[in-house]
Amino acid sequence: MLIAGAALVLTLLFVDRISRKMPDLAVYWTAAVRARGAEPLYRIEDGHYQFKYLPAFAVLAIPLSSATLESAKAIWFVASVALLAALIVLSLRFLPERRKPAWLLVGVTLLVMLKFYGHELVLGQMNALFAVIVASAILVDLQPANTALASSREAIR
Repeated sequence: MLIAGAALVLTLLFVDRISRKMPDLAVYWTAAVRARGAEPLYRIEDGHYQFKYLPAFAVLAIPLSSATLESAKAIWFVASVALLAALIVLSLRFLPERRKPAWLLVGVTLLVMLKFYGHELVLGQMNALFAVIVASAILVDLQPANTALASSREAIR
């Protein structure tokens, strides 16, 4: 019931307010469209919303450019909410020992971070994706040395 209520609130927020914004996602989407068409990525006429990242980032965003900007915003919003949830779950795994119940830790985290998570969603940024990638990599690195993955990591070092 709680999840359904949260989904409803997020849907209403997206339709009413967020879908008209997400300027950072528009920059990524525009760069992806240009990369797909082998057009110049960096253009002065883009002003403040000029693409400021490496060309590889535009190439990685090409799949998002196959949708309209409005559809891409909806897709990215849902993905970002899922990534933020994944980040919170991954963060729980960093605790050496859990002295409080998970629901309390998640609740306090959401209470403290909600403003920042909301800003992330409104701008359409990629920070949640990057944070999940980094947190996952750290957790993999913290795995015991007797796993096959750890053995392959050691071979690379």
